[in-house]
Amino acid sequence: SYAPPPTATPAIDFEVPCAWPTVRNGDSSKAARVAQALLVARGFLSESNIDGQFGSGSTSALQRFQDSKDISADGVIGPITW
Repeated sequence: SYAPPPTATPAIDFEVPCAWPTVRNGDSSKAARVAQALLVARGFLSESNIDGQFGSGSTSALQRFQDSKDISADGVIGPITW
C-alpha cells in the first residue's frame, strides 16, 4: 500500500558553524567557481568570468555585492558573505 511521505520538516540546527570555505583573491577552487556563479546569479559578475580563478574581477564584483548587503566590503568570502 502507498504511504505518502512525512510532512514534518526535519529540525535544522542553526548553531552549527558554516562549513563553507573562505574564498579570497588569488584562490583557484571549486568554491571560487561556485562563488563566481552566485555573483553572476545576483548580477554582479558576467557569466564569461566563471572560471574558478578568483581574481581581481571577481574580488571587485564581490566587494560590490558585499557593499549592497551592508557587509564589510573586504573582498573575502567568509561565513557572513556566504
